[in-house]
Amino acid sequence: MMRLVLLARILLLLCLAASRTAAAKAKGKKSDAADELLYLTDSTLEVALEAHPLLLISVSVPGCGVCDAVDKRLRKAAPELRVKAKAAVKLGQLRIDSPDSPVLGRIVQGALSLPKLIVFREGEALDYTGDDSKESIVKTMLALASRDTVQTLRSVKQAERFLHLDSWSSQHADEEKPPR
Repeated sequence: MMRLVLLARILLLLCLAASRTAAAKAKGKKSDAADELLYLTDSTLEVALEAHPLLLISVSVPGCGVCDAVDKRLRKAAPELRVKAKAAVKLGQLRIDSPDSPVLGRIVQGALSLPKLIVFREGEALDYTGDDSKESIVKTMLALASRDTVQTLRSVKQAERFLHLDSWSSQHADEEKPPR
């Protein structure tokens, strides 16, 4: 009897969720599950950087067709990244409405060409190295998500490799080794 009641409750919850999604689509609105991008402004960017340790942001302006195409690819990559990266990666869109954006000056060094993809790891802006295809976005962000923020060096040999001392010694065999 308890199993039947539990099964009825689960079925009721599933029907309720399906009807809400259908109602949202009927009204022309996107459901929360279908739209996984963060829509950011100058005022919300700092909060998003604190909340999400690994964030890929598309910087764009209204009316830019190429920017809209990149944002569409981000929306397509978001569900796959959510599943594969177990929510460790978040994607966002930062629309620039004013050329005097205070946030933009802090995160972009030099000239800005749009659309621009920027990776934020622990709040620090990094260059995005992949192209803007869905497959490349997923591959690049999964690689970044699997990499530790801080590398722990567990042996002298790892430290030498990190500092390139092993290659230094082969290039400077006639010189005295630097102190450790």
